[in-house]
Amino acid sequence: MTKTQAFRLILFTALLGLLPVLRVFAQGYDLSDPGEPWRNAKAGISSEVPPPFEPLVVNGARVRLWGRSYTLGGAFPTQIDNQGKPTFVASPRLVLVANGERHEFKGGTPELTLKRADRVEWRGAEIAGGVRVESSSWLEYDGVARIDLTLSADAPTAVKSFVIEFPLHTDVARFCHYNTVWGGHGNPEVPQESGETLDFPWQAMWWLGDHDRGLSLFTENNFEWSSGESAVRIERGAEATVFRFNIWGESSAERTLDKPVTFSIGLHATPSKPLPKDWHARYVSFGGCSEQLPGVYATIWHHAEKYYSYPQPADDGEFRERIRAAHERGERVCPYFTSAGTSPDAPTVKRHYKAWIRSKKDGEPLWLAGSVDSGRSRNVSLCSASAFTDFMAWGMTKFLAEYDVDGLYFDNAGPYPCASEQHGCRRGDKASTPIFANREFYKRMYSIVKQLPRVGGIQRPRIVWQHTSRYMISTALSFVDIYSDGEQFRFDRHSQPLSDISSSFRAMTFTGSQWGAQPCFLPAMSSAKPWLTQWGMAVTLPYGNLLIPSPGWTDFTAQARLLQVRRDFVRSGEVRFYRPHELPAWLQVRLEIEREGKRTTGEVAAGAYVRARDRSVLLVVSNLSDRAGAVRFNTAALRQNLGGDIEVIDALTDAPSKRANADPYMHLSIAAGTCRMWRVERLAE
Repeated sequence: MTKTQAFRLILFTALLGLLPVLRVFAQGYDLSDPGEPWRNAKAGISSEVPPPFEPLVVNGARVRLWGRSYTLGGAFPTQIDNQGKPTFVASPRLVLVANGERHEFKGGTPELTLKRADRVEWRGAEIAGGVRVESSSWLEYDGVARIDLTLSADAPTAVKSFVIEFPLHTDVARFCHYNTVWGGHGNPEVPQESGETLDFPWQAMWWLGDHDRGLSLFTENNFEWSSGESAVRIERGAEATVFRFNIWGESSAERTLDKPVTFSIGLHATPSKPLPKDWHARYVSFGGCSEQLPGVYATIWHHAEKYYSYPQPADDGEFRERIRAAHERGERVCPYFTSAGTSPDAPTVKRHYKAWIRSKKDGEPLWLAGSVDSGRSRNVSLCSASAFTDFMAWGMTKFLAEYDVDGLYFDNAGPYPCASEQHGCRRGDKASTPIFANREFYKRMYSIVKQLPRVGGIQRPRIVWQHTSRYMISTALSFVDIYSDGEQFRFDRHSQPLSDISSSFRAMTFTGSQWGAQPCFLPAMSSAKPWLTQWGMAVTLPYGNLLIPSPGWTDFTAQARLLQVRRDFVRSGEVRFYRPHELPAWLQVRLEIEREGKRTTGEVAAGAYVRARDRSVLLVVSNLSDRAGAVRFNTAALRQNLGGDIEVIDALTDAPSKRANADPYMHLSIAAGTCRMWRVERLAE
């Protein structure tokens, strides 16, 4: 062999050895390293407080954070002031009936054990009737608190009932939402009459609130509960709406307390953060709208990923080109992921399959799909209470450091129930709903998305967009910029009736005010049913919400101009938005329809954008009745408040009414199940 041949052989052998390295380099990074660097990376775990959150300020037993203050007791906060309103009529209390006597624990004095900008921890203890209640609690900067209660007795003690009561102000507890993901969920009317009650079996998460604020109360499991069909009671009293966790109910058999028993209760005063000032001009889509709505946030569907919901694309070059082309079109890119799992074919998942799966009671995964949306990859459910989240968070840091994306879209947001003993989600025949672990996942994602430097390009802020259909999980919504409800209304065996989109439902989920994130209604519908697009816009736009434009699902020709008009008006200057319930009297309208030859009032929803500098109004009015009618404007009040003669102009066609100054009232037509926009402008003198 010549020297030249020997050199070529050595070079060829070296290149063969470099091929795996070059392949990894071509794709940017590798997530399947058997050395598993993700184990110690602690990606996204930080004690920093990211904006718009604010550091905790501790003054004695009072802790201030954005929009709220918590006055700590030994266990639960004794009061939560939320945007200027107190939440509780009286301190939350634990009531125990033992040995025939009633004992009430109100929390005692807190002993602070940790004070940081992001987290406060405290302990408490009380004794009554030979029963000791010890608590270990924490509160973090988004307002989520966890209280671990341990009950013990000096000697075996017969316990008839154990209840935790939260007496809420009735004007704060106007609406109710409860859910266990893939279990019961609903939006019942809160009792209005003194003495009226609602009883429910155990559900993981509850929220009671008004138009601007609320309180989530939750438990991850009912491992030690024995209260059956009345595990939760909401009762209207003379002065308070009382929410009760009936942990050991009076209807159940008497229980002997002969060893310590621990319960974990969570609470969260919402919203966690303010809505961004310009959110009415921020749009999301599933693609195809950027020419009409530049700057829209759009997804890249999961088919582009190496495996389903895996933080690495299948083709590095193709993925970069898709991002570049999207940016050139004016789109902001939010690739699709889920917090609930990835493919069982990924090497790291194969190594940790049994430890990570979110399982049913028979040990099988909650779901294992052969394909998702006809994609190339299988999908298995993985639990956020396992180390899967460490791997996923680490992978996301790699992904976001490599690609110039503008945010992340999360489907299957969870938390889903799990009965795996591998990570403590099962006891006996009962499963758990890992709410705190799910929150921690989104907290880490938010930290990574907001704080990791952008890759080249224009330094636009990144967002987190979450699909929430059926379930408003406030603990995760803390760390979300945009949420999408609505897929449950889709005309198949999984669907809810459209009648469930009631005025109280719209008030709770359509404005974002109670959650601190922007609402965008997800249209799981077909443009083959064109009335659905019209109706979807009618139920969303007056609330500041929007039916996500998605050509093929929705009739974008009906949406585009309405969205453009709203965007342009909102961006034109300092604008105040009025939700339907807060319209001032001079902006309120009435819908008149005919039934059986008689004029009557129909259901209407109206919202308004008011620009102070030139006294202009963009009025959004929807006819939610089943027949066409006429909107009656109080033009006399409009003229008085805008300071002179006015014109009412169709915002889409620029056609003026020509009658705005003729009479005290004016009528303009509106079809059933549709939305119209009018500009109300003061005429130049």
